[in-house]
Amino acid sequence: ELGLMHFYKRRYKESKKLYVEVDKLLNESNEVDEKTKFLHYYRYGVLQNNTNHPSLAEKLFEKSFEYADTNFYKGNAIMNIGISFVRRKKYRKAIEYYRKALGIFDDDLSRSILFNNLAEIYRSLEEYDKALYYIKLAFSCTDDENLSDMFVCYQTYAQILMCKDEVGEAIKKLMELINKAENKFVYKKFIMAGINIIKEYVLKTKSINILEDMEELIYQSVNNASSHDKEYIKELKSYIELNMIYKKYLNPD
Repeated sequence: ELGLMHFYKRRYKESKKLYVEVDKLLNESNEVDEKTKFLHYYRYGVLQNNTNHPSLAEKLFEKSFEYADTNFYKGNAIMNIGISFVRRKKYRKAIEYYRKALGIFDDDLSRSILFNNLAEIYRSLEEYDKALYYIKLAFSCTDDENLSDMFVCYQTYAQILMCKDEVGEAIKKLMELINKAENKFVYKKFIMAGINIIKEYVLKTKSINILEDMEELIYQSVNNASSHDKEYIKELKSYIELNMIYKKYLNPD
């Protein structure tokens, strides 16, 4: 649990150190239950995927699948193998694993995540109509009560529309969700990803209004952040500095 907490707070080195220690303990003991083994290998795999070690992650997810005893656990192991292929830009192989996972999951939230992942792949492949098809399927499986899932879907939706030069309302909705996310538990990396999408939109459209809204949003995020989240605050403040540069570039007078 401590390793997972460090991961959510983006303290990846501390998280990895703990998982390595647990890995040694599991190899030395025959009395650990299968659920504990699944959670260890699965979470360790997520960490490896997020620290650019997708081949190691794939092996850990395969190991976690051996101990999965529910459709939810099995589907997540398979889906994350797909994610490890995305990290290596092996998109067709990733699609294969995502479709396998769709045949396993029996809950809407998990299916929404998979449809979103498929939309992201087709965006990367520049197959935008397929990408829109899958992101609409993702929206059909979620609602505003699942804020983190809706947040990720709107990020993907905004990126697809940007590729098609059709943005507008998607960016406004994304900014609303970021504001809501500051008052609820949503992974900080999703918030940063959302801010990056808005920044990309500002540079593309040269929109001073969106730039100013983004600046206010970042100030709010800094004020709402815990004083313990030093890395997160530092990253947010770097965007404030960038905003000042963008303002001078977009509005030299």
